[in-house]
Amino acid sequence: MKKVLLKFSVLMMVLGMGVSASGAEVCMPMENDTRITRDPGDHWPWGLEVPFPWRGIQGTWATEIDGCMTYFTFKVVKNTAKENVLQVKHFDPDTCKLISKGAGYEDERIVTAGMTGKQTGPYNMTVHVFRKTDLKLDEKRTRKTWAAKNVTVMTMGQLGSPKNRESYELFKVSTDPEEFCPTK
Repeated sequence: MKKVLLKFSVLMMVLGMGVSASGAEVCMPMENDTRITRDPGDHWPWGLEVPFPWRGIQGTWATEIDGCMTYFTFKVVKNTAKENVLQVKHFDPDTCKLISKGAGYEDERIVTAGMTGKQTGPYNMTVHVFRKTDLKLDEKRTRKTWAAKNVTVMTMGQLGSPKNRESYELFKVSTDPEEFCPTK
């Protein structure tokens, strides 16, 4: 199963946000855009990921995708092979509705999750963690909110479109993955 998910990780997708009954986009924008596209000017030091922080990843994380706030919950579970598995859920912050869900496995310090949802279809996400000192920051990317020594980044992309993957900085909202949507 791990090899299937790793093959799945080559192809990425960009998620769109939900639409209300009236057809208007529903979202809560964040203060700063968190999208970073993968190009030569990219700020993320791909390949310099730190060991994956299994103890610190569990909880609720926020980012902004296409101008809308969105939440991901990460819950660490164990399988019989004594490997760490990351249960991932993507929620709409306005309705607390589950957008997609999946499971991720670590390979080379990166967790790759195969995700699926009724409206999103199958897509892939990876979670990377970098030392703040390894980042190439400019004035636009300097964040006063970076109190931690590490920065967590998620990449997402549509299956069959590896060129259309994008990266988003994640910000931890809570250490409890059930706190954001306790009934889900």
